[in-house]
Amino acid sequence: MSNDDIALEISNFIVNNFPTNFDKETLPRDTSMMSLQILDSFGILNLLFFVESNWNIEVTTTEVTVENFDTVDGIANFVISKLAQA
Repeated sequence: MSNDDIALEISNFIVNNFPTNFDKETLPRDTSMMSLQILDSFGILNLLFFVESNWNIEVTTTEVTVENFDTVDGIANFVISKLAQA
C-alpha cells in the first residue's frame, strides 16, 4: 500500500466523518487539520481509532504528536512507518 493510497483513505474518512467544505480530493494533505478547524481533540481521538482499526496497528500515547496526527501526510507517513515495523 502506497503513501498516496493511505492518504486517500484518511482523507475519505475525514470528509465523511467531520464537517468540512473539502472533498477527499481537495482536502489539503500538508495543512494542519486543527488550523483548518476540521478536527478538535475529540476528532483526533476518532481519527486515532480509525487508524488503529483500519491498519491493525497500535498507537502509543507517545506517538500521538502534532508531527504524526496534524496533517493527512503526517498520518500517512506515520502509518507507513508503523506498517514497516510489523
